[in-house]
Amino acid sequence: MMNSRETCAPPAAACEPMPPEESRAASEFDEADLLHRLLLHIPDRIYFKDLESRFLRINPALAERFGFKDAAEAIGKTDYDVHCEEHAREAMAEEQEIIRTGQPLIGKV
Repeated sequence: MMNSRETCAPPAAACEPMPPEESRAASEFDEADLLHRLLLHIPDRIYFKDLESRFLRINPALAERFGFKDAAEAIGKTDYDVHCEEHAREAMAEEQEIIRTGQPLIGKV
């Protein structure tokens, strides 16, 4: 597009800032998409749990370790569903301590 001085001018839409709600939605989509891609491709075993230590989401690497065909199979399950009782009891105690104190457990493998 040319202006009255015969110089190149950008389209008007390119000069206007994106409305805050659209900018925020685009940013959230990008972050959600990045997180989703990370979970799909990282070889580390990653999970998210609720306050009762139930799995909310796990990545494919952890699903494979648990013997699930799909990560969605873990939703709602606890460590008692996928580990021996001794390990599940220890994991539950550690998670509840983290929830109670807000202090992370660092260096545990």
